[in-house]
Amino acid sequence: MTNALTADTTFLTAMQLAAAIRERRVSASEAMEAQLERIAAVNPLLNAIITLDEKAAREGARAADDALARGEAVGPLHGVPVTLKDGHATAGMRTTVGLTAWADHVPTADSTIAARLRKAGAIIIGKTNVPPRLRDLQTVNPIFGRTSNPWDVARTPGGSSGGAAAAVAAGLVPLDIGSDAGGSIRVPAHLCGICGFKPARSTSPAQRWARPCLRMTSPPNGRCSPTSSPGTRRPSRHRCKTRQRSLPISRRSTGATTSSTPGSASSATGTCWCARQ
Repeated sequence: MTNALTADTTFLTAMQLAAAIRERRVSASEAMEAQLERIAAVNPLLNAIITLDEKAAREGARAADDALARGEAVGPLHGVPVTLKDGHATAGMRTTVGLTAWADHVPTADSTIAARLRKAGAIIIGKTNVPPRLRDLQTVNPIFGRTSNPWDVARTPGGSSGGAAAAVAAGLVPLDIGSDAGGSIRVPAHLCGICGFKPARSTSPAQRWARPCLRMTSPPNGRCSPTSSPGTRRPSRHRCKTRQRSLPISRRSTGATTSSTPGSASSATGTCWCARQ
């Protein structure tokens, strides 16, 4: 491994880390272990990542290193650890949307966003906390409890992508995909000192998005079905749709300023999507 990195890799941006892995200045396994150590040290204070698959994370990192050793063509996020807001369906990984009724829901298929991340080489290591049904300006739910702001744990990181913003700001992951209809990424990003980006409508897919309908009481088995309690709409009129869009939240775009990161003297530079302020 030439020109090996000696600095902490946990505060590299997604694109910086991907470049270092491709150039074999750091292995995907080394980078993964650094992120998992950071999560173990900091996440108990924040409760930002609420589902973490360490075994799959390490296996994915080893597979990424093996692919490079074989000289295979790799994607732009090859070997990069990422998390997703707990509203994106992830095959084999719990997706709760913050609802008690969904506490043990494990999708059998990825959302389009999750599938595209994997195709780009990213390693999905876990999910970040949300309020129930993704509808609050703070991040707390009856399954996992409250997420705290990494700059002051007595304060909120906002919502509904509060876990996503807290995780990125604290250096737990370089990239998280959230969602935003009325500020659900932009507000938490502001409160956590990073920049969240909401793309134009219809530019990012929402297929297999796990967000439940307001009247749904259990995880979907195929199509969404409403409850039959009095006063609800007839099933024939009920539609399960969302205006939310999947959005990246990470450390900066070219030209954005940087600032010190909570819990570290390091500063974060960034990806091509969003910026720390």
